[in-house]
Order: sequence, then structure tokens, then C-alpha cells
Amino acid sequence: MTGLAQLADDLVDVQLDRFPTAASLLGRPGRDHLLPDYSDPAEAAYSVARAWAAIHRSRMA
Repeated sequence: MTGLAQLADDLVDVQLDRFPTAASLLGRPGRDHLLPDYSDPAEAAYSVARAWAAIHRSRMA
């Protein structure tokens, strides 16, 4: 990556850290916990477990 491209990428990361909801809107997970970060195996497993629990609750209602 060129120096300018790296600088631009770093600036985007800084802005997304300041405004985590914007990160979710852009599809960047793991910053505000609105989107699961599937690159983390534990968080991916937790998301699947939550989905199954929601399905189970809807069937029990």
C-alpha cells in the first residue's frame, strides 16, 4: 500500500472509532457492537447462539 493510501485508511479508521454507529452503517463490524465481528470466533459463535435462542423463543410463544 502506498503511503497516501495508508494515510487515508488510517484516517478512516480514526473517524470510525470516533463515530462507531457510522462504522456499522458502512458495514465495519466490531466497533459499537451493533454488528457482530465474525472475524472473532467467539463473537461469531455467540451470534449464532443468540439467533438460535430467538428462534426457540418465537416457537415457544
